[in-house]
Amino acid sequence: MKQLVYLVICMALLFACEKKQNESTDIEYIDINSPEKINFTDLFKEYHLIFPETNDSSLFGLEIQRIERFKDKIYLLNQKQSGKNILCFDINGRFLFAIDRMGYGPGEYTYLENFFIDTKYNKIILVCENTTWFYFDLDGNFL
Repeated sequence: MKQLVYLVICMALLFACEKKQNESTDIEYIDINSPEKINFTDLFKEYHLIFPETNDSSLFGLEIQRIERFKDKIYLLNQKQSGKNILCFDINGRFLFAIDRMGYGPGEYTYLENFFIDTKYNKIILVCENTTWFYFDLDGNFL
């Protein structure tokens, strides 16, 4: 009798399940093989062009590997021939500072892998060699 009850419950659950289509989607699909031209303004509601200030301290290297924007500042992970550094600009493109401390002393690194912004504690965290992390404030000062 118990087996019959379990069988009926399982059958009822199986028949009750159905796949529902998600009708409300904000994703727009683009056919890259379509001959129709797509403009940049069709894809984005708003955009801003920023021309970063260049000087001896803010020159780009071989490749910008990552871009983060937080609190009206733009942080770039800059790959140079000699290693990586972090460049910081304001939203108008004015150069603010660079975190570029290669070495073995306090706040210095021998290899910079990546970085991220801790939005909860307002810190820049550098991920360096051997999973070592270095903490900087949002103005580039070593903590």
